[in-house]
Amino acid sequence: MAPATPDPAVANDLLMAVAGDPDNTDTARRFDEYMYPLVLNHVRKRHQFLAADAGRVLGTPVRVPATAPAEREAAIHDTVVVTLRRVRSGAQRFDPARGDAIDWTLRAAAFAWWDVVRGQADATAKAGQPTDESDLSAALDSCPAAPPQERAEDLMELNQALAQLPNQERDALLLCLHQGYTYAEAAEILLGDRNQVRKIDRLIQKAKATVRELLSSRRLAGR
Repeated sequence: MAPATPDPAVANDLLMAVAGDPDNTDTARRFDEYMYPLVLNHVRKRHQFLAADAGRVLGTPVRVPATAPAEREAAIHDTVVVTLRRVRSGAQRFDPARGDAIDWTLRAAAFAWWDVVRGQADATAKAGQPTDESDLSAALDSCPAAPPQERAEDLMELNQALAQLPNQERDALLLCLHQGYTYAEAAEILLGDRNQVRKIDRLIQKAKATVRELLSSRRLAGR
């Protein structure tokens, strides 16, 4: 169970364990479960300032494109995933004598946000629309089908629908259907108890039903 305020000593030990055995998926999972709530909360609260955080580390101003409200929640979750993956991949460079794992991870989040948001902007500019609708929209396969030329609008509406969900429902949906976490892992991250699989399933089913209803209503209304 991840505490509300992670202990730097525990975070250090977990990251050092990852560094000692980088191929151990259980060690990686424990680190992710411990750090995920902290990083998610940090990015949600400070996403407007993360580029400035990165600039302070680099010693030069960093600018990123503005993030549309409909795209922001997906960017936040993607940033958390990228952050944890990068921290784990660089764990062998971590030196607790130069700072704790929490500070190291939150600094990584600033650069992850920068890259994720720039990537969103580059993909949209290159194609004129998002490159695909991700596994999440495929999971909502009972939504009414839309003509191919409306895919960009579909994705925008999907993101807007996700933004209307309660935080816990949205987080469960994105963790399991977009980021590949198991229901047990999502239960550990969101509820502090990996046995709460049924509750995660209820959250996801409720979120999917709400998103489907919102999308159907918009399409029946002729956009």
